Amino acid sequence: MGTGGTGTGTEGAAGRGPGDDGGQGPGDGGGQEPAGPDGGGAAPPPGRRRRTRNRVLALTVLLVLVAVVAVVKYRDRDKGTPYVPPRAGQASILLTPDQAGSGLDLNTIRTDDGMAFGPDGSLYVLRTDLFRITPDRQVSRVWRAGAYATGGLAVLPDGTVAVGVRGGVLRIDAHGKASTLAGSPDPAPGKDPDGSGDGKDGDGKDGGGTDGGGTDGSGARDAAGGTGTAGSTAAATGFVGVARPLGTRPDGALVVQDSTAVWAARGGAATKVLDTPVAGAYLDDDTDTKAVRPTADAEGDAYFVPTADPGPGLARRITRVTPSGKATQVAVPRTIPGLPGGPGGLTVQSLAGDGADGVYVDAVAGDSSGSGSGLNAYVVHLHDGTASVVAHSRTAAHGLDCALRHPVGALDLPCALPNGMAYHDGRLALDGMVHYTLEVSVS
Repeated sequence: MGTGGTGTGTEGAAGRGPGDDGGQGPGDGGGQEPAGPDGGGAAPPPGRRRRTRNRVLALTVLLVLVAVVAVVKYRDRDKGTPYVPPRAGQASILLTPDQAGSGLDLNTIRTDDGMAFGPDGSLYVLRTDLFRITPDRQVSRVWRAGAYATGGLAVLPDGTVAVGVRGGVLRIDAHGKASTLAGSPDPAPGKDPDGSGDGKDGDGKDGGGTDGGGTDGSGARDAAGGTGTAGSTAAATGFVGVARPLGTRPDGALVVQDSTAVWAARGGAATKVLDTPVAGAYLDDDTDTKAVRPTADAEGDAYFVPTADPGPGLARRITRVTPSGKATQVAVPRTIPGLPGGPGGLTVQSLAGDGADGVYVDAVAGDSSGSGSGLNAYVVHLHDGTASVVAHSRTAAHGLDCALRHPVGALDLPCALPNGMAYHDGRLALDGMVHYTLEVSVS
């Protein structure tokens, strides 16, 4: 043709031959890229496509992780910040329902059957079944009650747990194995239809050991009964009603209360300490719901409120029984700092030994004046004729939940005080009738 035309199908200059420098040879990186699959343009090279896919994948993974973190934070929103132990004079939430687990249902509104600390600082809670809360707040079920009606617990010097049941006291070892410690438990260990005391722990594993067979492990037959005079050794007919272990004496004896008396169980026998409470009063009757939880101090003195319906009046209500069987009313001052109106308007809910020779009292004072002040609850420490308020809450009503996320002053609690207590090494744990377990540092 007379003029230089463009090459067909190439982008090179007109008239260039195959050997020109501007042409694209086989394998040359220059020139035109292959057309895209839609024919509309050049497709990116494979390396670029891989980099793009990797970026998209990384972004997708990041978005998924962000979503997971958001879901976890939303789900755990009620768990609050990491637990911070209270300092002296402060209170913290020890457990919430979401943190409990292992079958410990804090959402069930009830008064637990007993609380006690072990030598290592673990808190044992008897809510029909026996649970252990370690110092780092790990919860495990130690023993399943099954057919037993439970009524109190105490931790023994060797770390095993004494649990009161109808007619007797069981010893529960670390594996959840139950044996008879005192009296005649009904049913006998290993004989109940639900399998309690069969050596199975909370996970159903074999805890080992053998049934106590009505002995204390040394071969001596445990004895307890509902008749006799102070200082007598009862026949092995069992306690009257549900036995309630209160604590141990310095000599190792276990202080036990039943529906008629206070006992000291040791070495395969139970000796009656007090047969008839002072002033014709009586110990709380054999019912599932107890008006006031009794206790014992480190000296082995037993404390109880000697009526099933205690009513108001702290000063007249608490009886102390020494190991020798002497019963007196606990001295309470007429006025107590931080307690408007004095102790006369308080209704006692529970008692807890103070680790020495005093007692903590959990009590409430309702708004009987109509002033709208709401419900006031107190923990009062009684010791050698003195009294001091160590915790106080004021609420419009008995609320079930508490939104505390950090320690607060124990005298200005915005949440209801639980109605059961246990003391150990300068701190109180409170549980019962709310959806949380509270910890108060008293020293």
